[in-house]
This record gives sequence, C-alpha cells and structure tokens, in this order.
Amino acid sequence: MDQTVVSLKRAFAIGAILLLSIAQPSLAHTPRGSNGLTPGSEIVPPSLPPQFTQDILRILQALRSGNPSQRTIAEILQSTGRLYRYNEAIGKLKATISQSAVPPNEPGIEPESLGLVRLDLQRDDSMPGSIAARFARYVNTLGNQNGQFRIFGNDRQGVSREMRVEILPKSEGQVELQFTSKDATGNPKTETILAPNADVAAVLAGLISALDLANASSFTLQAATKMVLSLGQINLTLAEIEQLSQSLTESLIATESMLAGCGESAVACTTLNMNGLKLAIQSYNRLVNETNGSALLALSKNPEFQILGNTLRQIRATLASQTGGKP
Repeated sequence: MDQTVVSLKRAFAIGAILLLSIAQPSLAHTPRGSNGLTPGSEIVPPSLPPQFTQDILRILQALRSGNPSQRTIAEILQSTGRLYRYNEAIGKLKATISQSAVPPNEPGIEPESLGLVRLDLQRDDSMPGSIAARFARYVNTLGNQNGQFRIFGNDRQGVSREMRVEILPKSEGQVELQFTSKDATGNPKTETILAPNADVAAVLAGLISALDLANASSFTLQAATKMVLSLGQINLTLAEIEQLSQSLTESLIATESMLAGCGESAVACTTLNMNGLKLAIQSYNRLVNETNGSALLALSKNPEFQILGNTLRQIRATLASQTGGKP
C-alpha cells in the first residue's frame, strides 16, 4: 500500500482504547426494550463522571456555533427521530427493478412486467447496509442505460416505507438520480442529484435509498450526499462501490442520535448512548480502513467527513481522560 495512503489511514483512524473502557464496566441488567446499550440488550450503560457530560455539551456547543458543516454534524448527533440501526432489519420490503440492472443469475428475482423484475428483501436483506450494497450493485450494472427501482413495504412498526429511484445518464458521463419518497405528512417529495460519473451515482443510489428507508434525518441525508459528491470523477471497481456505499451507510447511521440525550439547552446529558458511541467509532474506523486510497483521499477533504471524525476523536479522548484510559 502506498505510504501516503498508510499515513492517511493512520491519521483518520480513531484509537480503540475507548472500546475497551466501555466493554468492561460493572454492568446491571434491565428488561428487554429498556434504555440499554441496544434495544433489548438488557444492559444499561456504565455511570460516568458529571464532568464527562459537561465536556460533551461543550463539544456540541462548539459545533452548533460553528460553520454550516459543523452545525450539520451537531444535528446528526442530536437527532431524536426513530432510526433503524444499521444492523436492524427494517421490515417486510419488496422491490421492483429494471431488468437491465440485475446481474445474471441474481437469486430471488421473479418477472414483474415488461422491462421490470421483482424481489422480496428477506430479513437480513432489509438491513440498511445490505440495501445500500445491493442497490449500488444494481445501478453499477446499468452502466450508461436508463433505469429505475422502487423499494416499498411496511417496516417493523407497521409504517409504510417507499423509495423510488430514477437513473438518467446525461452528457459527459454524468448521471442524474431522482429520489422520490414521502415527507413527514405523507406527501411525495423528490430530490434530484447530478453525479459526476456512473460509479459515484451507484454509491449514491445505494446510500441515499438505505438511509431514507432507515428513517435517517434530513441532515444525515445532506451530509451523505456531500461526502459522496466530494469523490469527484473517481473510478471504482464493483467491490469498491459496494463497500463504500455500505460503509458510509453504517457509519452515518451509527452516528445519528448518538447524543440525542444532550439537548441544545440542556445543562447535562439525560442519557448517553455508550453502545452507540462504540458502534460509531467502529464503523468510522471500518470506513477508513476498507476504503481505497483515492476515495479516502477525496473524502478526507470533505468538511463533513473531517468534522465527524474529529468529533468522535474528541469524545473518545474526553471519555478516556475521565475513566483513566489513554487518549
């Protein structure tokens, strides 16, 4: 591996000392479905020194009083919406896809209508990371052809979910993506994004679809779009497209709502999702370690990506200083 890339990965990776300090507290048990480390984990977070939550509030205040990119990351961290975590099945979802987008011998595909096929997304296939990788692959398979797909069905809460994506190749290798979903009132909303090339369009298609279906906030969708567009005219293999779409999905979902218990006007954090912090750092590190050198170099120049990594690093160092760990 190029030494520049090795140095870049080392610079962006967040140390794992924090994970050890979280994983080994004296743990109490709580009923399934309580405010444990994960839904139904039956474990509550360790108690933390009051100074730690004060330091967290100072980090958030600095973000909120900063530039637009910093404010976006603060909004993501403090989002309070119902988000499906990246390792949670969203529900009973189906998809219809342009036949030309489906690789040969793709399992589970059945005829639908002229030019379209359908697919049932089984439990594991309806996890956000799996959705991102799968539909990034389908858009990559399209190449320079027009195509579409629609993912729909009910989530585990019985709420109807739907995302439609139109893929429209343009001049000079650009690709227009039209994402249509429903807003909070149930009315359709359409977002149009112009990707610089087909590879970046494939990453975006999987990422934005997965985030929207997982009920991610508008701030997370905004940051995701900016991160991917920062890749520019990069060329990626199919494996790199799938990895990048899935890794970005998992990292952003793990980050969202991590500090939801630390309100904008709060004097202390009412709750702190320690398992969320652990997962956010793990998924961010996977993104850094698994992304190819050219893509990581482009991401490293994106303000949202920089701020996200710096914020996680600050929180880790703060917790390490309060619990006797090493920064």
